[in-house]
Amino acid sequence: MMHSIAKEVGYSETAFIFAPEKDNNTAKVRIFTPAGELPFAGHPNIGVSYLLFKYPKYILGSLVNELMILEQLAGNVQATVSRDKNGQIVGTEIRAPESFQALDLIPVDTVSSAIGVAVSQLCLGKYSPSIASVGLPFGIVKVNSVEILESCVPNIPEFQSLNEQFRFSSDGFSILVYAEENDQKHASNINIRARVFCPLMGILEDPATGSACGALAGFLLSVANSDEMEISICITQGIEIGRESKIQAKAIKDLNESITVYIGGRCTEVFSGELET
Repeated sequence: MMHSIAKEVGYSETAFIFAPEKDNNTAKVRIFTPAGELPFAGHPNIGVSYLLFKYPKYILGSLVNELMILEQLAGNVQATVSRDKNGQIVGTEIRAPESFQALDLIPVDTVSSAIGVAVSQLCLGKYSPSIASVGLPFGIVKVNSVEILESCVPNIPEFQSLNEQFRFSSDGFSILVYAEENDQKHASNINIRARVFCPLMGILEDPATGSACGALAGFLLSVANSDEMEISICITQGIEIGRESKIQAKAIKDLNESITVYIGGRCTEVFSGELET
């Protein structure tokens, strides 16, 4: 039933809220794309936590000191509320359910063909195309400029080839392509333009992808100077499809080199309604 609803709605993800399995948690969340269920996704968690903070009567578990714990397949997601100067709830920040993982390198010939650019237009070296995850794996690909980013066109057969080779996600291989917006002097606070292609899940391009942006933050900290312990990025996504979004992501490295990622943003309530079955 949930998958059928997600297919009918047709959004990148649709979230369903249940009572938590453990009473001290806030809720259990299941997330579906038109293609199937996800273990974790950033924006559904930000949206769910925003609505539960705003309308606490819908909380089916516990909420202590404005710390929300949302159960899901990838693990528990912690959420805290964001307020404006007047104390109004405007969004949330979540902690990804898994520490950052660098999973594999991606062949440059295949990935350049998959996003419709030349190999010479990719950033290589420490930025070589890679697969990374904070709960859901994504290809992470840096290109040389925003203009190149804007020219990207997904090649579905190449995505299928990458999916057959790696198979990290049941929803199919997806890629975040990014470029730095301008010359920036401070590596710890970076402005990014990004696009996320998910054609195998029935979403050619996603306007906002918190899980991918979180993986990007972790990746950037992992390749930064060894004495860099924290990095913050502001990602602008969705411009090319007329649905601009702003995403904040922060990665923090501890003394054991483990990287924890936080993802946040503002929310807008668009509509409400009821489904009849």
